[in-house]
Amino acid sequence: MHRLPRTVLLLLTFLLGCGASQVAAHYFVPPARADVPTTRWEYHCVEATENITHMANQYGQQGWELTAAAGAGWGQGLMADHTLVWCFKRPLP
Repeated sequence: MHRLPRTVLLLLTFLLGCGASQVAAHYFVPPARADVPTTRWEYHCVEATENITHMANQYGQQGWELTAAAGAGWGQGLMADHTLVWCFKRPLP
């Protein structure tokens, strides 16, 4: 008999929580605005040069934003090749 009130209390709490989530979603979460256009991007990836600051400033002046930089390498010793690729994005007009 002691378990029945605990079960009823748990069920009642669950139902109140479900109801509260629906009320909160309706009054406190702003609806998605389908009429707002999403931003479309163009991307450009280049191999980084030795003068990375100059290159970054050039792309920045053209409206590009650095989004990723990834290094890749293969080989060992004198035959090693290590490159760094930068990827930029900017909004399409």
